[in-house]
Amino acid sequence: MRYFTSDNFKFFSFIVWATLLLFLLTYFVTGYIPVSGGAGWDGSVYLNYVQVLASGSDVTGDPYREIRMPGFLFLILAVKLGVLPSQIVTVQAVLNAALLSMSAGLIYNALLQLKVKKHASLISIGTLVFTWPFLVMPVFYPILSDHIALTISCLCIWCWSRSICWPLYLLAGISLWILPSLFIIPMLLSIFPISNNSQTFAKAKIVPSVLLTFICVTLVLSFIPSLFGNVTSELILSHSSDRGGPTALIELKLLSTVSATVAMALIAWMCSSLVTNSDVWKSINLKSTLLVIFITIASAYYMYASINWTSGFTGPPLTQYMALQTLALPFKPLISNITNLTPTLAIAILIITKYTLGKHRPIPVALIATFIAFLPFLIFGSESRQWIGVLPILVLIFAMADLSLPQRIWCLVTSLVLISPMFWLHSKSINAIQSGASLQSSEWQYYFGRQGPWMSVESYEISLMLCVVFIAGHLMLAKKTPEQPKTKYLQ
Repeated sequence: MRYFTSDNFKFFSFIVWATLLLFLLTYFVTGYIPVSGGAGWDGSVYLNYVQVLASGSDVTGDPYREIRMPGFLFLILAVKLGVLPSQIVTVQAVLNAALLSMSAGLIYNALLQLKVKKHASLISIGTLVFTWPFLVMPVFYPILSDHIALTISCLCIWCWSRSICWPLYLLAGISLWILPSLFIIPMLLSIFPISNNSQTFAKAKIVPSVLLTFICVTLVLSFIPSLFGNVTSELILSHSSDRGGPTALIELKLLSTVSATVAMALIAWMCSSLVTNSDVWKSINLKSTLLVIFITIASAYYMYASINWTSGFTGPPLTQYMALQTLALPFKPLISNITNLTPTLAIAILIITKYTLGKHRPIPVALIATFIAFLPFLIFGSESRQWIGVLPILVLIFAMADLSLPQRIWCLVTSLVLISPMFWLHSKSINAIQSGASLQSSEWQYYFGRQGPWMSVESYEISLMLCVVFIAGHLMLAKKTPEQPKTKYLQ
């Protein structure tokens, strides 16, 4: 109770129990994925490794998954204590529900600590909980390390909001062993502690920012031939396509290349605005920076030295796959990330762009820096699972932004629309398996339709339309005098 007032603890408890109830209802709607007894494709491999480690043996020949096994520590202990193989999926689903329900409560408490109004905090929590990776996947596909990654991200945010530093240092080292990209969150939250947060985020200095942006874009464009040069039309059309299911329109390759260039310029502008802003440099805590970098490097070195990287599956060719996904359809990775993660991603892009132009009240530098660090992956990488940890950061930006109440409600409603396919998820998956349908079939698209590499052209078109409607509604609902979030950090 040290970090909770009596009133706040009541709301915290309410959110935890309400979220647990939602998880229970989700189970009755979706059940477990009808693949490998509820373990799923990757999950069945992880489940086998859990049993291997619980028996005292070592995982070999799969360094890509071996480094993620710490994410299943609780499950390994449960198996050691006697949980039967037939019970493992259920135990993990219950554990996911418990941890993420606590995480929702922690995010709410963090928002109150940041002085966000209660109604805005509650709507933001709803927007977080009613997302595919937060509410649906932990139940439908329990045996993945994604779910503990979300919990760690929420815990990092709570510690940061309370200026509790040492857990962030430890979590930076641990995060590398959960999802490789996850370390970015505790690292940047440590570098930019809330106690050091500058009270303003000044308007970008146009000349140095434009000059640096031009240099960055020029350098990136010089690498385009090497990045995209070997990406043939055949490779684009065949990437993640199953039994002829189309995942790309090669006739739009030029438009996809142009959209990628525009995205590069936007990222370069944001980065340039960040590094040329004196407020950003004032927000850095040097001691925390040195400590968290040291711990992260030490953890990375131990991973490199202790794992046999010379054989087995070491992971997909990341840059090649990102290039294939980027050229498949215009902004396809971004569209898939908005529909799979949260519509607040689109809002965050609009907000941070305006912040760099000095047209919005500021939000903490740590959130801006973390969002920009993930943005290249979110725009060019369709596999949202790999950067799932950014989801709570996006919701936090949404909560602390200058938005009207109708805009907040509109975002929550859109989140509910995006998770509504859960009601047909189980039956459609069973039909797809029984009929041997392509992954791009209408049945399988209830599951794969929001995962960029396997998203069909039809799913892309539907998702694009939803994104356009959402952004148009968001802009229409803006007020000339927006609701100012009551927070001492933004005054």
